[in-house]
Order: sequence, then C-alpha cells, then structure tokens
Amino acid sequence: MGLWNFLTREPKITFASATGVGSSLLSPWSDQSGLVQVLIDEAIGGPGDIVTRETAMRVPAIARARSLIVGSIADLPMYAYRADEKITRQPTWCYRTSGPLSIWHRWAATLDDLFFHGMSLWARENGADGFPVDYMRVPWHRWETNEGRILVDGRPVQDNQVTFIPGPAEGILQSAGDTIRGARAIDDAWIKRVQSPMPIMALEQTEDDGVTQREVENALEQWAAARKNGGTGFVPYGLRLNIPTPSDDSAMFIEGRNAVRLDIANFANIPASLLDGSTATASLTYTTTEGQRSSFHEQTLRYWMAPLEHRLSQDDVVPKGQRVRFDITFTTPVAPTGEPGED
Repeated sequence: MGLWNFLTREPKITFASATGVGSSLLSPWSDQSGLVQVLIDEAIGGPGDIVTRETAMRVPAIARARSLIVGSIADLPMYAYRADEKITRQPTWCYRTSGPLSIWHRWAATLDDLFFHGMSLWARENGADGFPVDYMRVPWHRWETNEGRILVDGRPVQDNQVTFIPGPAEGILQSAGDTIRGARAIDDAWIKRVQSPMPIMALEQTEDDGVTQREVENALEQWAAARKNGGTGFVPYGLRLNIPTPSDDSAMFIEGRNAVRLDIANFANIPASLLDGSTATASLTYTTTEGQRSSFHEQTLRYWMAPLEHRLSQDDVVPKGQRVRFDITFTTPVAPTGEPGED
C-alpha cells in the first residue's frame, strides 16, 4: 500500500466532519506526539523541560506572530514559471488538493510546522511522469527522522513518496524555549497577584498561651480565604497582624511582558510594533505604518516564503528549468474564487 493510500485509507474523514477544526481529533494543529506527555509545570518549569506547541500558543505574542505569518502567506496563490513566464499548464498541486482539508489549511499547517518545529513533511501523489499531482501535509506527530531516513508511523518511506521541507531556522520551540518559559512565569505571577492583590501578611503571636499547630493552620487558612475573597478578617487576642511594605511589581508585569513581545518579534523576524510591542518607552506610539508594512512584506514574508518556494522548485517536484513562486502582487485585484480548479 502506497503512502498516499495509507494516509487516506478508511476510515476517511469527510468534508462535513473536517469542518470542526477546533476538535482535537480532526484539527491539523493538534499535536498528539509523545512530547505532549512531557508537560512543563503550570507555573514555570525548569530549564530542561520541553516546551510544546500547546504551551507556546498560550503566550499571546507567539499566537500573534504565528497568526501574522500564516494569515499573510497561506492565502497567496502559487504559480510555476519558466524563466519569467508562467507556464501554460500549472501543476495541479499549486491550486488544489483532493484531501479533506483545503489548500489554505495545507499551507497554514505547513507554515505552522516551520514556525514551531523548523521543518515539515508532505506526502505526494505522483502522476505518470513521476512528478507530484497532489500533496497532503503529514501531521507532525506521525513522522520522524532516524539516521537520515524519514519514518511515517514508524515505517520508512521512499523518497518519491514524500517531500521534506526544511524551514529557515530550527523552530521557535527550540530557539525561544527560555523566552516561552519566562513568559509563562510572568503570566503565572500576574494571575497569582490578581487572585491575592493584598501584600504578604504575617500573623505574630504576642502571648504565650499554648496555641497548637492545628490552631495556627486554621488561622492561616481563614486569612488566606479572606484575602482571596477581599473580605474582612478577625485578629483574636494574642495575635498581631503585620503587613510589610508592598513591593512595586508594575515594572515586571508591564516592562517584562513588553520585553517578551520584543524577544518573540526578533525570533520570528517580525517588526515589534506588529506584535503590539514597543522598542523604546520614549517612542511608544510613533512608528510609520507604511514603514512597518514594507519591512514586514520585504523581510518577514520573504524569510518564511523563500524556503517553501526554493524547496518546491527542485527537480524532484517540477521539471528542470521550472520554478514556483508565491504571487505577492498585493495591489492586483484577485477574483474571489482564486485560481480556477477542480476541488
């Protein structure tokens, strides 16, 4: 059984059932690999803990960076060229797919792989001439590399069954792991501070009246509950309430969270202002929109599109002398239906 048939064999996913992208069963974003079982601690985790995609997507700056990249590229049409002229008969995989998900979702899932993991894999259906006529992105959790070989569901595959697509870098889960852990730690500290907005308190015993350990624990539990609920507590005879001077955590929560956005912007090669972050407190609001748009189009998008274009222009994908490129003519009107095709 070929890899294409293996990936699309029964039970088939119908178009009706594939609409539930939020489902952990059908969602192309669901990572069901063994890495998911190695979860970092909800608060911070240690430096050796593995950061998963699910953990990273809880960081707003990463979710925003991914949305900018996927949203700007996944909807672009791709064409095959010979020299500077579009070829008359375009490869069918450029504008359609026979899988349960649309071509937009194939591009989106591929960009998602490159963003988080630094690589992606497509299963290919070949025509009589040996060149691909259709592609399907292989879910991240279903493939791996071992001693230079690619394995899908633990089985080695032939070179003409898949197309391996390396990204521009090793993936943000690896390169920005420490930043992601730091962002989660800041969020955890912020949540705990909101839940207990009053500063640290100390109950001091002023009379030696033989208070038991259980009585001490009950008093602490009552005061902790009163603090969370914003209620009023009672200090019995023999105890005194001490409230140390509270520390100012605004710098950590405001500047720290802004620093995370700047770091993620650098890792993703995105202008910081597009992540709603600032490069200097003295110029928080003044950034030319046109300049940021130009930088994003010329630097960010090329950074993420070029690996896809160059890999899919190699001789195992298109005939020698041809190349494929995304159409980035943003000002050119595009028909609502896009490139004609059978889908």
